[in-house]
Amino acid sequence: MSRLQAALLMTLTLGLVPGADAQQRFTYVEAPSGGNTFALGYPPPIPEATALPFDGFRTWQALHARHQDLMMMNDFIDGEIVGQTRLGRDIWAYALTSPDPAMPDGRPKSSVLINGGIHAREWGTPELTTGLIEGYADNAGDGWLYDYLLDHVRFVVLPVNNIDGFLQTQRYPTEVLVGQDPRFPDDWPRDGRMRRKNLRDADENLDTFGDHLNGVDLNRNNPPFFDPGGWTDVETDLTWHGPFAHSEPETQALVAAGVYADGDRLRWYQDTHSFTQLFFSKRTSNTRRNAIQARLLSTFSRFHDALSLERHGTGRLYIDQPDPIDTGIGVTPEYFAYTYDIPAWTLEIEPDNGGEDYGGFGANHDGFILPESEVARLRDDMAITHAVLAYQMAGPPSIRSVEIRTTDGFPALTANWVPAADGSRTLDARIWEPLLVGLQYRLRVTFDKPMRWLDIDGDGSVRETPGQSLALNPLIWFGTPTASEFAIDTDAGRWLIAEADRYATDTFEVTFELPPTMDPEDAELGLHGLVISASDMTGQLLDTDPSTAADWDNGAWTGYENSQGVAGDFGGSDSNLQVLTVTRDAARIWLRRRG
Repeated sequence: MSRLQAALLMTLTLGLVPGADAQQRFTYVEAPSGGNTFALGYPPPIPEATALPFDGFRTWQALHARHQDLMMMNDFIDGEIVGQTRLGRDIWAYALTSPDPAMPDGRPKSSVLINGGIHAREWGTPELTTGLIEGYADNAGDGWLYDYLLDHVRFVVLPVNNIDGFLQTQRYPTEVLVGQDPRFPDDWPRDGRMRRKNLRDADENLDTFGDHLNGVDLNRNNPPFFDPGGWTDVETDLTWHGPFAHSEPETQALVAAGVYADGDRLRWYQDTHSFTQLFFSKRTSNTRRNAIQARLLSTFSRFHDALSLERHGTGRLYIDQPDPIDTGIGVTPEYFAYTYDIPAWTLEIEPDNGGEDYGGFGANHDGFILPESEVARLRDDMAITHAVLAYQMAGPPSIRSVEIRTTDGFPALTANWVPAADGSRTLDARIWEPLLVGLQYRLRVTFDKPMRWLDIDGDGSVRETPGQSLALNPLIWFGTPTASEFAIDTDAGRWLIAEADRYATDTFEVTFELPPTMDPEDAELGLHGLVISASDMTGQLLDTDPSTAADWDNGAWTGYENSQGVAGDFGGSDSNLQVLTVTRDAARIWLRRRG
């Protein structure tokens, strides 16, 4: 049975007369009680006027107070009014980033924009977007993932775009009108709790029956595919696109939020909706952008599913349903995909099917009514997932420094990539002495981002990232990218946490001893390449030429080289460094020099 058929059956069961012309007021209730009611099977959520997060929904006023409080209390949360609603309410966007506009190496930060609450009835999305801000406030200072994001990403959140409509749904949290929808007049609830559109040509009073079908679907009001606007030009239709593209102050505010997010640095846009547990990603004629977007969504899906399974015993798998290339219906991700040439999609949060996913009866439109008992879980898990995606799009990893010392402290090799004013890097490498067979050495490799997942729900140890199947330790050998003379046993190494360079797990340390086969026979000195192969916690391989720092332009990575030195989107093994070895006889000279 389809979702529409089930909803119609529920409607008939509860006594709504098919073909009725008059609007009727219906109420969502927990248990069947006859009359004009839709029984959910769980208590209808009622928003509470409390700013602090709890297992339930907050009023818009409480959410806004929470945003403002967090902004006032944290120097890494900034805010700006980016526009007003149809009824003149301020629309705020918030930037989550350290006060320094540049990354630690002096280059400009990347940016992200997340929009929420564009459809009024989708209460889960303002809680999710607020949870993103709260995630930063709760985890800043972790010395790991969030500190890296604060240093490298301008993460911008517009928590509630359609404030007028959202307030009406909260003013009537259990009531709707049924009876005049142009497509399904006998079935589709409109206005009250189920208002979708903004309040163009509509008031805030549910008792004013004449205007409850009015308003603009803000998610059909956008170029470049404004016409035909998804479904229809009928103004009372649920998806009416408005008189012209960006006609509404709410969509104009979203455009301004893109500017506030530093549009030239944008690498990812998301419009957050409910429901059906899907992505609707936008594909353009830029095949590289499309491939990067697909990999990013794969990370989202695998990570969030595994995280939910680990934390709650139930996976939450999100599936991508990409749109045909260069087509659209006027939704906001189309505007951002084509204007900024970045990955952009609609996220449709849970449930997958409807209220029955939580033990409900499958009542009419109950997929938009998340039970209160699910809110905190959704909010917290999604905050972590979004942080991981921002980490991935902050850029591929590269090596920042390498150090080889004897275990008693004598340096053999030191190498650092030094940032230049033009955004490039220069390798400052020094061979202090050859490596000697029979001596123990400590190798430290420091990367420019944290590389491994910490068990945040357990003892804080290094582990596999949820949903990823990656080697826990890097591969390091002497030779060439395609041939090994001697491979270091990195299973005996460790990722540093407290002793890390800048972020926990940005440095790997291992002790090794050269085998007799590395003792030169025919020459006093032997020259060997040092090859390091690693990926970050989401599977991105190393940028093999750190001198051309990886960046983003025209929908793809720039300066991101593979093992053959060819720029692209995949990376490879770093082989920029070389070490010396000496014969056993020559080794005596080096040992005497140490005294």
